[in-house]
Order: sequence, then C-alpha cells, then structure tokens
Amino acid sequence: MEMKPAVSLKVMAENKLPGVSKTTNFAVDPRIMEIEEGFNARPLDLDRVASIAQAYRNGATLPALDVRVEAGRIVVVDGHHRRQAALDAIAAGAEVVALDCRQFRGNDADRVAHMITSASGLPLTPLQLGRQYRKLIGFGWTEKAVADRVGKSVQHIKDMLALAESNSDVQAAVDGGMVSASNAVKIVKTHGEKAGEVIAGHIHTAQLAGKKKATAKQITGSTPKNLPEAIRAEMESGGSFRAEALCPKYADLIAYLRGTTTV
Repeated sequence: MEMKPAVSLKVMAENKLPGVSKTTNFAVDPRIMEIEEGFNARPLDLDRVASIAQAYRNGATLPALDVRVEAGRIVVVDGHHRRQAALDAIAAGAEVVALDCRQFRGNDADRVAHMITSASGLPLTPLQLGRQYRKLIGFGWTEKAVADRVGKSVQHIKDMLALAESNSDVQAAVDGGMVSASNAVKIVKTHGEKAGEVIAGHIHTAQLAGKKKATAKQITGSTPKNLPEAIRAEMESGGSFRAEALCPKYADLIAYLRGTTTV
C-alpha cells in the first residue's frame, strides 16, 4: 500500500523521517517564573518591554523563553524582557495565560555563554561582554575556549577583558559615550592605571574643539601640531591635567617648555 505524503512536521517526526525531529516546549504562566538577581547582563529596557507588552495585547506569538528548573522553581535564563512584558500586559487586563518555554539544561557557565550568544536579546555592550567573559574565565574557561564558544577571536576576548578590568573612571567614560570601547582599550594597554587620566584629557580637548567625544584621530595623533591644544588644556586645568597625557611621545619637549615658559 502506498503511504500518503505527510501533512505536518509532527507526522514527519512521528514517522522518523530523516532530518525531522520533535522538540518539546511548555506553556508556563509568567507569574510563576522567577529571575536570578544579577544574572541578566542586559538591564531591562522599559521601551522594549512596553513594545513587547503591546504585542502580547495584540495577540502576537513570540519566540519561546529559555528557563531552568531548580528545586521546584522556574527561573528565566533567556527572555527577561518577554517575561516582564507579559506581566505588564496581564496587569493591563490582557489575557496572557502562558508563555511558550524551553527547558534549558546546562551548568552556570553554560547559562552565561547562552546569554552572550542569544539572538533574541538586546546586543550586549562591549563592557557588558567583558564582564560576562570574565565570569567564564572565573569558571575556569580559557580565553580560547570562550572565543570558540561565542564565535569571536581570542584578541577580541582579551580586549573586552581588559576593558572589564579597567578602572572605574575608564568604564564610566565608555558607558557615558565619551570614548569608544576600542579607543579606551588602546589607552588602557598603553597607559595602564593612568588610562582614566589620559582619557579625561582627550575628552577635555575634544570638548574644547566642540566635539562630544574623543575620537580615534585625536587619540592617535600625538604629533607636534597637538601641542598647543595639550598645553592649553593644562593651563585651563590649573595644572591638574598634564599635557603629556595627550602627547606622550613629546613628553620631554613638553617638560622643557613647561620649565622655560612663564604663564
């Protein structure tokens, strides 16, 4: 007897058709889901939450959340925005009975790696990435293992780790958009503990030129033509800023000018 063509993926999976298998998802009430404090590297974006809540109210079907089960608790691994949006939609009167969920299986390091590589979440900033990479290193992973898992180069991992381990003034400048992460990393590699002071000098010079942030051209342009700006920045700071921070290649010349010039 000739078998009829399968009419659904379910039937194909049940017939064990090569290349088709069935996965199991679960419908879970968002009100019984919990979050692990401090786990999510992405702070909740309230605008994004509001947009997702509106989608739920409109009856939209969104990708499944990843959750883990621990001692009878259902804890969100990936889907923090969707969970909060569902709760907000319910509070507004929507009938969001349950969310589609997959059970995540893996240890604490696996959960961090999954969060980093998840395509459903907001992109992580370089500083957020560095902090998560540092967690994986703390779990005993090598830089090569982290790079392989997240699909990045070892140098990328090293750079983000350097940023995550930089002083708070450096991180504040990056978070504030006053200097790019890549430029901050370059300065940290060159100046170490003094990187924050150097970045502050570049930001000050950029502001004098009417710019909002320190640029790569400005940072790498340690040439004599930058000396007037560097010296002016030192003069306007009352001496709290040193011109060598902007023109380190000409520190001897600056010291000579400082010693022979009366302001």
